[in-house]
Amino acid sequence: MAKTIETIINRFDGGIQNDPRLRIQGASRVCKNFDVFTNRHKAIPFLGIESGDSNASTYKPRNFAVALDATVAEGTAYKLYTLGIKSGDTVANVRYKNIDCCAATDLGGSSWSTLGTTAKHEGSASDVAFGLFTYWGKTGLIYCATTADNQIMTYDPDGLADFAESGVNAVTMTTVSEGLVHSKDDKLYIPYDNSIMSTADGTTWNDTAITIPSHMVINSICEYGNYIAIAGTPKSGIGKTFVYLWNRDSSLTTVSESIEWGTGQIKVLEEVEGFLVGISYYGGTVRREKDRAIFRAYAGGTPQTFLTLQTDISTLDIPSGKQKIDERLLFQMQYEKDSAIHGGIYSISLRNGRFALVQESFADGSSQVEITLDGTYFAQKGFIKVGDTIFQSYINDSGSTYVMSKTDDQTNYAYPSIFQTNINPNMSAQYMSTKKQLVAISLSYDSLPTDGSAKLEYRVDGGSWVEIFTETTDSAIITEAKIDVNGATFAEGREYEFRVTSKGGAVITELKYKTELMGTII
Repeated sequence: MAKTIETIINRFDGGIQNDPRLRIQGASRVCKNFDVFTNRHKAIPFLGIESGDSNASTYKPRNFAVALDATVAEGTAYKLYTLGIKSGDTVANVRYKNIDCCAATDLGGSSWSTLGTTAKHEGSASDVAFGLFTYWGKTGLIYCATTADNQIMTYDPDGLADFAESGVNAVTMTTVSEGLVHSKDDKLYIPYDNSIMSTADGTTWNDTAITIPSHMVINSICEYGNYIAIAGTPKSGIGKTFVYLWNRDSSLTTVSESIEWGTGQIKVLEEVEGFLVGISYYGGTVRREKDRAIFRAYAGGTPQTFLTLQTDISTLDIPSGKQKIDERLLFQMQYEKDSAIHGGIYSISLRNGRFALVQESFADGSSQVEITLDGTYFAQKGFIKVGDTIFQSYINDSGSTYVMSKTDDQTNYAYPSIFQTNINPNMSAQYMSTKKQLVAISLSYDSLPTDGSAKLEYRVDGGSWVEIFTETTDSAIITEAKIDVNGATFAEGREYEFRVTSKGGAVITELKYKTELMGTII
C-alpha cells in the first residue's frame, strides 16, 4: 500500500520568500491584502480601497504628515496634511483632512480642504522637494524644502501664518530626505546630500551637525536608542554602503560607528524591536541580471540578510517613505515576479525570531486584483497610515495622472486577498522531490460571511493553475475535495503549490492536503 502523507498549513505569517522551496512554516510566494501578523493562525482580509482624493490629478499629493491645529479648543484637533503642488505649477500646496468621521473632508471622504488665505497654504518658490514634510511639535510647524531656492520652508498647520519660504534656513542642497525629531532631545534633524542639519529651537541652525563622506548621499535616518542611524549610499549607486551611528554630538566631526551594509542603495532604514532594518535596492545600470530588493537586519556584529527578492526584470521601485506602527515597518514597493505585478504597501514584522515580509495593500485595486501581468505599472509617490486607514499616492499606468487611493471606510472587501504557498508547503524535506499523487484537500475558514467566497487552486510541477473549488455557502467553515472543479482526478507530480483567493471578507484558518507517495528508483 502506498504511504499517505497528511500535511497541515495553519500558520500564514512566514512571509513572502524568494526561494519557493524554502522550509519555513507559513511562508508564501504571494501574501497580498491579508493581515497575517495580528493572528498567526488566520489570514484576515484587509478592507478594500477607494478614491482618497477627488482632486489628486490637480494637486499631485506626494507626502503626508499628522499635525496639531492649535486653534481648536483644548488643542486636540490633529489633522492629516498632504504636500502637493499648486495646480499647473511646481510650488508647494498643502491641504488637510480632519481625523474624524463622517464629513467629506474627514478620513472617510475623498475631499481635502485648505486653511486660511492662499498665502497661508500655498508657496511661490519653485521645485518643492517632496522628500521632506516633517511635523515638529515644539514649534508647531511642518517643515519642507525647495532645492531650487535652497531653502527650508515651514507650513503653519493652524492656518494663521503665511507659508514661510525664506528666513527659516537657507542651505545649498541637491537632495533632502524626511526629517526626525529625536525623542531624547526634542531637536529636529534633517538629512540632505551627505550631511544632517539640526536645530533646537527652529531659529538657530547647524547646517553640518554631522557630515558623512562626500561621495555618499543620505536617503533615510532613524532613531536607534540614543543614536541616530544614518543610511549612507554611494551617489554612483556602485560600491559599499554604510550605516553610521551618530550620538548627536555636533561638536565631533566623526560618527560613533560605521557599519558596512553591503551592496545596493539603502532606501529605507528603521529600528524594529531592537534591530536596525535596512531595505536596499540593487538594480538599474549596476544590476548583474535582475533587480533585487535586499533586506538586512543588524543588532551588533555584522548585518544579516534575511531576504532577497529577485524580480523578473528591471521593474523594482522602492520609494524612501516609511512608517513604523506597532513594531511593523511599513513602506512602498512595486516589482514584477512570476509574470505578475505586485505593488502597494508592504510591512515587515519580527515573527518567532525572524523577520517576515507581506504585502498589506494594493496600490490600485482595479489593475492588481489578480495574479496576472497586464503591463500596468505605477510610479508610487507617498503614503501614510492613520489608524486603520492607508492613503497612497501614485501616478497611474498612463504615466501622467496622479491618483490617491485610501482604505474603504465601509465594511467593503471590493478586491480579493491572495495567499500562494511555497512548493509542497510544510512537507517533510525527505518527501520534497518524491513523486506524489494529491488525493484529498480541504480549506477551512471562520464562518463564511454573506457574499463571502474562498477559491482554492493548485498546480503541479510548475504547470497551469487548476481550480479545485470556490466555496460560497454562507456560514461554511470547511470545504473538502477529492477532485477538481471539473470532476477530474488531481494530477500527479513532485511539486505541488496551492493558491487561495478570498473575496467578501472570507477569513482563512487552515489548508490541509493529503498525498500518496509513488514508487521511484530512490
